[in-house]
Amino acid sequence: MTQTGKDETEERSVLRARSEQRILTFLGLATKAGKTVSGSDAVAEAVARDCAYLVLVAEDASEGTAKKIAFFSRQAGVSFCRFSTRQQLGKFLGKEDRAVAAILDKGFADRLIQLLKDGFDVVQGE
Repeated sequence: MTQTGKDETEERSVLRARSEQRILTFLGLATKAGKTVSGSDAVAEAVARDCAYLVLVAEDASEGTAKKIAFFSRQAGVSFCRFSTRQQLGKFLGKEDRAVAAILDKGFADRLIQLLKDGFDVVQGE
């Protein structure tokens, strides 16, 4: 890899880290506003009750958890994204490590989706 290639890779990595921090900070605001739930059962219930607008699953969550939550999200037409780590999600949700979180407010969810589209794969709900 050339020096230019390394510089571009480093720059992308820095931009992604900044973007992730911005998203996590906004997630913290949503949490303080009482507009999030976390944990597989609570998220699955929020999706089933049509209360969730966005579901986040940590990139280091187990495949079983990710597949289960992705299935529920697709069935309900809720946007879904693999994002960050369990440790980081938990920190910004004010909890211990969390593999799954749902946003319960359309305004917060829309803004988070907008932020996530800049570097992360968001599966749009119907």
